[in-house]
Amino acid sequence: MEANFEKLYREALTFEDGVIHLWAFAEVDPNASRAFEARFPGLTIESQGKQFGTAAAIIQSSQAGQHSTDSFGGAYTIYQPVHDRDLFNTNIDWTQYGVPSEFTDPARPYMMYDSSNSYVMWYNTDLISGSGLPDDPHDFLDPKWKDKIVTNTSYFFGGMSYVALKFGEADATELAIKLLDEQGILVTSNPEALLLAGESSVIFPSFRDMQEHLHGAPLGVKSYQGAGVWAQFAGLLNDTQNAPGAALYEMWDAYDPDWIDTKFQDEDQQQPALHLGLPQSFFERNIKTVASLNAVIAGDATWLTIDRAPERSRLTQVYGAIVRGER
Repeated sequence: MEANFEKLYREALTFEDGVIHLWAFAEVDPNASRAFEARFPGLTIESQGKQFGTAAAIIQSSQAGQHSTDSFGGAYTIYQPVHDRDLFNTNIDWTQYGVPSEFTDPARPYMMYDSSNSYVMWYNTDLISGSGLPDDPHDFLDPKWKDKIVTNTSYFFGGMSYVALKFGEADATELAIKLLDEQGILVTSNPEALLLAGESSVIFPSFRDMQEHLHGAPLGVKSYQGAGVWAQFAGLLNDTQNAPGAALYEMWDAYDPDWIDTKFQDEDQQQPALHLGLPQSFFERNIKTVASLNAVIAGDATWLTIDRAPERSRLTQVYGAIVRGER
């Protein structure tokens, strides 16, 4: 892969004065832009953060005959609208650049795994120990957990959708209602603050990476049966104006060991969510990712696949209604 970095770099310099256009949920972090441009002089990143409207903005630009971004990705649910409109370059072969074939999507080999994300439970280590936490979310129905669990609206309906894929919709629906009505699970916009203050023992479920533990906060993390785990992808657009530059950036950002190490050193940024297929030594400092990897190995995790994605999207609507009190 390193040898192909240099090949792609030389090719990228010949396109549009070395400019690489990147649209995503957020703008490319300035530290990433500076590090990339220092490593590959002459290349420049121009990025835009479109948040939840990124896919729609790409589609609208295409319909208007305008260029938007050279690459795009995320989870299936993020990039699917762009994919449905045949806007991705399906001819790219990432393996020709040294990307292992198992780091590409078997169903869509032109999409490269670049990271992963997951649901977990965070807990306050001053209040409970990890060994005292249940592996099965149904065990949170024990009376001892009453009024000790906190969550966020999006965490709850997102996390419960994966529990439903694991245990069945009827089972997960009963669990969700009992957690809300009988166990007094508190749904708030900032569950992390309550956990850190010791006012709640557990955030269940959560997909946030709480890096406060790096600064000494009493935090632990654990996965559970039915925890959602999903890969995130990168692909090149059909109308990319700098294909080699975009491929170079995506590979460098996802896999370059020096850059990964630099990202972990930046305490002002979220801990990077790396691809679970990388050596564990790459991400052993991210305790959330390690917990999720262990859940995958143990067979506890619910892995999101293309065929599961539509059902998972439907289930988020089901549990979104439940958490809003629509029974």
